[in-house]
Amino acid sequence: MEDLVADLPFPAWAKEAVLNAPFVVVRRAETSKGMVAVGIRGPQRGQRLACWLPIGVVKEVITPFDLAERKNWKSVYTGDAPATVTSLEQISLLMKESAYQWGPTGSTGFELATGVSTVKERSDLDLIIDMPGTLSVRTATELLNSMEDISAVRLDIQLNTPYGGISLKEFTAASTVLVKTNHGPVLMDVSNITL
Repeated sequence: MEDLVADLPFPAWAKEAVLNAPFVVVRRAETSKGMVAVGIRGPQRGQRLACWLPIGVVKEVITPFDLAERKNWKSVYTGDAPATVTSLEQISLLMKESAYQWGPTGSTGFELATGVSTVKERSDLDLIIDMPGTLSVRTATELLNSMEDISAVRLDIQLNTPYGGISLKEFTAASTVLVKTNHGPVLMDVSNITL
């Protein structure tokens, strides 16, 4: 906790969250040299705190791609699994046939990485797909439709592109998309985005 730097004083919930689970999530933001932009997740949806952490004190990095590759939800949930996890398992079978690197983020990813219970009954399944190469709108639409067809929950899928983070749903349905960059959000015309 003493290594985290924030613009605001740490609220009690943030201190408690880090004491209960010494994990933070990486976020998109500008950083100074030797620092990484991170966030603290509290138990409530609105409890998020942006901070920075010196890279040298990071003990372990668990990426969404690691979580998908390990498929650790099979050992974490031996009985009834939440709908996000059963959907994740179905999507993993679909994604196995693709060449994309992908994985869970949000509450499901956090729970699988940390063991801290964060998934709620009405949780969405947040996913990220690494998209360094080409993706046509048609292929993106087919991928989105296939994933939505087998998911029991609402999906929030981000494409990790050279431009920044782009919503897969927006990419397939809008002429302009919001791109999340390290310098803040930017609106871009889809025709100017080569994925």
